[in-house]
Amino acid sequence: MKSTSGLVTAKEVASVIKADKYGFVGTFLGWLLMKVLNISTLNKIYNRNKHLEGLDFVNSILDEFQIRFEIPEEDIKRLPKDGSYVTVSNHPLGGIDGILLLKLMLEQRKDFKIVANFLLHRIEPLKPYIMPVNPFEDKKDVKSSMIGFKNSILHLREGHPLGIFPAGEVSTYRDGKLVVDRPWEYAAMKLVQKAEVPVV
Repeated sequence: MKSTSGLVTAKEVASVIKADKYGFVGTFLGWLLMKVLNISTLNKIYNRNKHLEGLDFVNSILDEFQIRFEIPEEDIKRLPKDGSYVTVSNHPLGGIDGILLLKLMLEQRKDFKIVANFLLHRIEPLKPYIMPVNPFEDKKDVKSSMIGFKNSILHLREGHPLGIFPAGEVSTYRDGKLVVDRPWEYAAMKLVQKAEVPVV
């Protein structure tokens, strides 16, 4: 992927919606969908900030979206200062949940990583902090998710903290009112059991 193209190209969107087989027309449909979903805006924001690293990148992205949040100091103090542990989080907002979790945790521990979908792993400044898995996996992608699982266990065994979103996908609205996390993925529960470390 060329650095000028941002995170996602029209061709890649066409591939996701299975329109790539239509050649130029499929790519045009991908471009159109990018406009409708505001992906072009995301690409512009990414291109403005991709030279930054780690927390500088995270803070700049949160500033771009004008996102602020507060965590009580007593909650921060509950986090272990060293050794491995797993944080378990709800997933109401999509990719921004991962960004918020990284901001919070990297301010405490520079060795923190999160298990996140492969799209977040495409964000170059975040790559060092992401264990990529594919929530839309088919048989071809199972191997990549298994590698992510094994790397997550290794990361914990080496004494580092790890964050997971056990629902695996973004929460949904019920009756237009309530945001409800999807049922937890079996793989996430298996990871927590196998790790045998504190859960936060």
